[in-house]
Amino acid sequence: MFPIFEQILADAHALHEGHPCLSACPLARDLCDAWARLLHRANTTNAGVGTAGWILATDGDIRRLLDMPEKAQNCLSLAIIADQASDFEMLAVNHPHGGQKHVNNWRAETNKIAIAAWSAMPWTPSLFITNNAFLMGLHRRYRMLRPRIAIAPRNCTACNHNNNVPGDDIDGDHDEATCDRLKGMRGTGGLHDVIRDLLAELLRQCKFKNIRVEPRDWDTADTNPMGVPRPTRGTAAGRRQPDIVCTDPESNITYVFDVRTAWKISSTSSGAYKTGDLANEGEAEKIAHWAYVTQYHEAFRNDNAVFVPFGLEVSGGLGDAATAFLDTAFSWVRQTQDPDVYHWSSSSFQRYWYARVGAAIIRQRARIGMAAAGRDRKHNERTSGLGSYAP
Repeated sequence: MFPIFEQILADAHALHEGHPCLSACPLARDLCDAWARLLHRANTTNAGVGTAGWILATDGDIRRLLDMPEKAQNCLSLAIIADQASDFEMLAVNHPHGGQKHVNNWRAETNKIAIAAWSAMPWTPSLFITNNAFLMGLHRRYRMLRPRIAIAPRNCTACNHNNNVPGDDIDGDHDEATCDRLKGMRGTGGLHDVIRDLLAELLRQCKFKNIRVEPRDWDTADTNPMGVPRPTRGTAAGRRQPDIVCTDPESNITYVFDVRTAWKISSTSSGAYKTGDLANEGEAEKIAHWAYVTQYHEAFRNDNAVFVPFGLEVSGGLGDAATAFLDTAFSWVRQTQDPDVYHWSSSSFQRYWYARVGAAIIRQRARIGMAAAGRDRKHNERTSGLGSYAP
């Protein structure tokens, strides 16, 4: 045992008991604060098994940390993080400029894809972002006022939202969630197609076979295997065009993908929300729409096909089906090859792809904000007769 550690424990105990300890080093003060948070957490309903193990092993005495259980540092860190997260949620809900919408946005952004993307963002040595797309994405991520170049009037000239209401739309919630004219940039033709193409490339790198993107001749049967005509009404009447169809690298199982992007994070201001909720809702809708096809299509006979409703939120949150498939794909590629050597920019093949998908989302969110602002500038030029705003 190092004598300095014993001294730190003694100083931290003195500070915790309220005694002045002028000679205490910063480590002792930090340890005292962490210990106080741990004891507070132990008395709440969120106390985990690890926290209870700490209290049992030390009897609440910081000087007995020598008797700490397995993974003690991880337990202490998690207790601190959990308390900080709880404090932040309370602050956000009660802040004059906050509310449930801000809490939901924070929860939406706490996912692996967003973390990987923002860890690869182009910071300069002066901590300034020179890339407009990432700058725009940064403001959306933290719900800050949008950059000046991307601010549009509150009165949306595209769909008459807030008709004749003066002022600026400073956050961009309407553009991302409900603007009718920007549907194409949110869904098919926009982020949907970007994610579809990235998923197809990921499948190629994972050695999936027979990859087809949006095959038009996949669902053409007019009758089911028993000869019963296809319904003419309801969800079964519509032909299904998968985004991707491919074959498993080893077992020859067919995977059928339908990508679903969820944008309305900012409009889920009422009620609790957690990361992936909207993606899971989208996946459930896809499963319902595909019920007839997954029952009668020849690809799904004899359990030889798997339908994957690939749900993804605009902040990067994944649905359960998308998460399960990606875990399977990454696990398989780790067992059969060493893909990490091809992706020097990230610590692993999985993190590289999370960062790539996250960067694509950031760029598309920026495109929507810039399109809204640019469209309204053109409208103002036409109605005011001032012409171009360019210098």
